[in-house]
Amino acid sequence: MKERNLLSNFISQIKWHNIYAVSLILVLVLLAGSGSAQIHTTTYSTAGTYTFVPPCDVTSITVEAWGAGGGGGYARVASGAAGGGGGGGAYASSVVTVTPGVAYTITVGAGGLGAVNNGSPSENGNNSTFNNTTVVAAGGFAGASSSTNSAAVPGLGGTVAASTGT
Repeated sequence: MKERNLLSNFISQIKWHNIYAVSLILVLVLLAGSGSAQIHTTTYSTAGTYTFVPPCDVTSITVEAWGAGGGGGYARVASGAAGGGGGGGAYASSVVTVTPGVAYTITVGAGGLGAVNNGSPSENGNNSTFNNTTVVAAGGFAGASSSTNSAAVPGLGGTVAASTGT
């Protein structure tokens, strides 16, 4: 398996047995119904929506997903001022039964934008999902901004309660 590069965007990899590589944004370990074969791994780090169609003989996949991180808060230029960092996205995984030839929707959540001035809020990170609700990795929350000479509160990480999978 290739090393994963954890960015604020959702990062993922796929690998499967008995089949060629297909572009996905979640870690998918496809288990073919017969024998063993080569394992192919592909890494994606671009937010967006994709479609995955399991190849022939693939009926079970392992999906791993990372929610996108929240944006950092703004800090005015002053001694001791600090914007709160954005919270990290949650991790979720699950073994999913799939039907060969059926299309499944995959979403890679976008990282939240950081605040650029005291009047603009930072944004929460988006969820990353497989089949909309089958596997959900919640995005992290935005960090607070500081308009005084103090540090602002950081954003919370994506929560297990808002995620599905194991």
